[in-house]
Amino acid sequence: MTSGSEPLAGEPRSGNPPAVLVALYWRRLPVRRGYRSSDRLAAAARRFQSGVVNDYVTWIVLGLAGLGGVLALVASRLLRNLSAWLRSTAISIMVALGS
Repeated sequence: MTSGSEPLAGEPRSGNPPAVLVALYWRRLPVRRGYRSSDRLAAAARRFQSGVVNDYVTWIVLGLAGLGGVLALVASRLLRNLSAWLRSTAISIMVALGS
């Protein structure tokens, strides 16, 4: 590996060993068979999701709206920081040039 943080293009990578082991030996992993959720949890889920197509559409729309709101918030923060950085860089360049 070079002194930088990126490995060479031809150099093999070890990847994520736990994920590799799970991918290779997933059939041998101890899994609880016959797991049943509690009746209270199932009843709470049924109150929100009746199985009608309208419910699926509603949850998808709400999820996408929430995701879009989070992404808009993150983008606005990034753009605000970027514009402040560009402004300060432009001012420092103008001062360095004597304008």
